[in-house]
This record gives sequence, C-alpha cells and structure tokens, in this order.
Amino acid sequence: MAPAVAQEISQGELDATWKQLAAVPRAQLEQAMARLQELGAAAFKQKDYKKAYEHYNQVVTGAEYLQQTGPEPDDTKAVMHALSNRSACKLGLGDAAGAFKDASACVRYDPKWQKGWYRFGRALYEQKRFAEAEAAFAEGVQIDVENGEMLRWRAKCRKQMEAQRVESMRRRRHVTDYSKFAAAEAEADVPDEEAQNSHRRTDAPVVDTVEEMHDLMNKKQQAQLDQQAPTDIYFRHDMIFLPQAESPPELHEEGAFAAMAAYLEQSTSLGTPLRAVAQLHQPIVGVYCRCLRHVAAQMTKLGVGGRWLQLGAGCGVPLLASAQLDATVAEKIYALPAHGSPFLDTTAANLLERHGLRDRVEILRKPVEQVLVDAAAVVGPGQGAEHLPGPALVLVVDPDLFDEGLLGLRVLPYVRHARRALCIPTPLVVPAVARVFCAPVAVVTPLACGFDLSEMDGYRWGPWYEEIDAAGSIQRARGGVTLLAPPQEIFVFDFGADDVDAALPVRARVALDFVANETATL
Repeated sequence: MAPAVAQEISQGELDATWKQLAAVPRAQLEQAMARLQELGAAAFKQKDYKKAYEHYNQVVTGAEYLQQTGPEPDDTKAVMHALSNRSACKLGLGDAAGAFKDASACVRYDPKWQKGWYRFGRALYEQKRFAEAEAAFAEGVQIDVENGEMLRWRAKCRKQMEAQRVESMRRRRHVTDYSKFAAAEAEADVPDEEAQNSHRRTDAPVVDTVEEMHDLMNKKQQAQLDQQAPTDIYFRHDMIFLPQAESPPELHEEGAFAAMAAYLEQSTSLGTPLRAVAQLHQPIVGVYCRCLRHVAAQMTKLGVGGRWLQLGAGCGVPLLASAQLDATVAEKIYALPAHGSPFLDTTAANLLERHGLRDRVEILRKPVEQVLVDAAAVVGPGQGAEHLPGPALVLVVDPDLFDEGLLGLRVLPYVRHARRALCIPTPLVVPAVARVFCAPVAVVTPLACGFDLSEMDGYRWGPWYEEIDAAGSIQRARGGVTLLAPPQEIFVFDFGADDVDAALPVRARVALDFVANETATL
C-alpha cells in the first residue's frame, strides 16, 4: 500500500488564506488555533492521522501568519510546535519525506529543543537513514541524557546500522564481480541493493568463501603472466618484459603475496607525507587559510559557535589555521586524517604540539566511515577519542583529499558519511562546492639542455596518471604542455546541499565534445 503523501497548501491558497486572516483579530485567531490544536490531538490519539493532519495543517498556517505579520516572543515557538505535530501526522500517514521536511524546520528554529531532534530522528529512521537518525537521537540525548525514548531510538538505530554492516559484509564476501577490480574505488559507495544484483549483469563468478575468492584471483594473475602479453601492462612492444619462467622462485613460496602486499601498503604509507609536503607549493593552502578565517569572522558576527570536523590532515596548515581560531567559534576541533597513514596522525599531533594547540584538537585515529556521534562515549586516560560527542557545525575538507579526478582519494564517500552521520543537518562546509573540469592536453617531453628527448614520450604513458600544473609549470613554459581546447566543466559537487545523496552521486556520466585548435598527439 503506497503512503498517503500529505498535500500542503499551495502558494495561491496561502495568499488567499492570509488575506482572510488579516480581518480576524489576533485574540480570536489564537482561540481558533487552540481549538484546532485540541481537535488535532484528539484525532491523533485515535490514530486518525488524516484528520489530525488537516487540523494541524491549519494550526501551522495560522502560526506562520502570526509570526510573519505581528511577531510576539512565543510566535516562533508556536510555529515550531505546530510543525512538530504535523511532522508526526505525516509519519503516521507514511509520508516520511514530508515528516523530514517539517522536522528539519523544527531543528533549524531551535537546535536545543529536544522534541525537534526526536521528530527529525524518527523521520530519518523511517527513510532507513539509520546513521543520520542515530546522530539526531544522539543530539537529543545530549540535551537530556535521561530521556528514555531518545535512548531507546538511538539504540534501535545502532542495531539497524550494525545489521546493515553485517549484511553488507556478507554480500561483499559472497558476491564478487571480478571484472570490476580496476574500478573498485569508484564502486566503494554503491548501495547494498545495487551491489547485490550487480553480478547478475555480468559473467562474474559467485564464490562461497574468501579462500575461493583468493584462489580465483591468484589463478587470474597466473593466467595473465603465462600469456606473456606485455600489452596488458605496457603500450610499447619493445619494452623489457620478464617472462614468468624467469621470475624468482621466492615469489612462489607460501606467504609471498602477503609479504608483497604488506610491503606495498607500508611503502604507500611512507609516501603519504611526501604528497602532503608537496601541497605547500600550491596556492590552495593559502586560500584555505583565508577562507577559514572568513568563515570564523562571519560566525563571530552572528554569535554562532560549535564543533568543527576536519576531514584529512594533509600538510597540517589548514588544521593549524582552524586550531588557532577563537574558542567561541570553534569550541573543539575533531580531525580525521582519513588516509589511514600513521605518519599523518603523528605529524599532525606533533605540529599542534609545536604550536601549543594540541589541546584544541582531538585526533580520531579510526577509519572515517567507522566514526559516529556518541554523546555517551567515555575517553579513558591516555586513550584517544573514537567518536564525536555531538554533531559538528562546521565541516572542513582538507585539500589533501582532492586529486585530479576528485574521486581517487574517496573524498565523496567521506563527505557523504560526514554529512549523514557526523554533522548537523545543514552544516557550514569548506569548501562549499567542488568543480571538475576536463580538457584535451598534448604533453610531450620538452628540450633539456639543448637535447631532444621526445623519444621518451612513447614510454611515458601507462596505467597511472601524471600530475601537471597546466597553469604555471616549467613544462608548459618550455612547450611541454599544450592546451588543445578550452576546459569544460563536467561535474559540480555541492558539499553543503540539503540532499547530499543527490549532490554527491555515486555515478555520473557526461558526454564531452571538444574541437581541437591545433594538430597534436592527445
């Protein structure tokens, strides 16, 4: 049975209603609203949600009229209570989206009103957005730690989140699409129901155990090596290729692949600080610092303050800039290094210590998607926090998480999780928007010391990418980089959008149509 979506008053109807209300004395209107409130409560008690909605809808209209035309101190509270009641009716009618809209307005009117967070959490729960619902109930618990209803619903959310996690692990264990290993990063945030059905669209094998999965992967790798097809790896047939028969026997020993994986993981972790240091040569670091100070100045003018959440540590400069802000604006800063490299955790802590800011920042040494809001979490002596005690007001996405495609370093899944589970419904996000541009570029090896090194171009490109500063690099100055057509904007990601799922899609495709302005090798 489809939910009965409540139809609200149209703008034309609202204008006509307000003209009629203008002729009614305030005292008489308040008396009528009180009577409608009683009728709505009686209908709601009888579970006649449709009739209750009709009464409460009229109360909302009257309360909003009084708030806009002749505001008194309690008018905003009246609107908020009316919206809360209407949200409950919509939930009873099965209109979770409508209930969410009214509850969101309640939270915006007064973030310290516990019932607003309760309505907000219930609407999210019915939409199966359990992580966000848990964060809403956690905020309510923080207002009143003894509220049994809030505690009960928060526990229900956590139970559902754990069930989702277990089910997701089960599906990923038993359903593996081996044709998509190259796109594993992009597929990391695909909804479970889509992942469940993805194998039916391919010829991918379905396995029962992790051991079978590893066996199939090893067989696939072995087959590729036995075929001795260097074109699978390189683009030039004359590049040196080591046949399988000449590979060292040590690689065939038990545990060799595990040792190689451990070595690659460690070397990647060691290389992370080098990437972070390279950021210091980019102008974006200074732009970040100025932007953070501007946000803080605007918050000071408005008299607003709260928790800050920093996604990524990077070179440490944006984190230090946030930690230097006045405590009335940034009460406490929670940093998630994001990449999982212990070197970034340690470096960030040492930098903060050096500048006397260590007590301003709590570093959460945990994978981003495993961090939640938990007001009851207790941090023991010498232990680091694992969760946020409450939702963050400001979300800062470190420039270290942005790569050339805006996807490879998982910035989109991280921001989605932070918005859903770690922030208030409408946080301030820095940066607010990210744009991706694409342009055809001809890149050649330039002259060096008078020597022509263009022969290297045939060996240059492979299954990796090359970072190029197309605006001011030495390569471009020497003719090594040529822009063949003006850049085109292909994606816009609004990190601060109300509907974060629509603003940060898992997949998107854009058709590109370029006209080259000169002849060159792309």
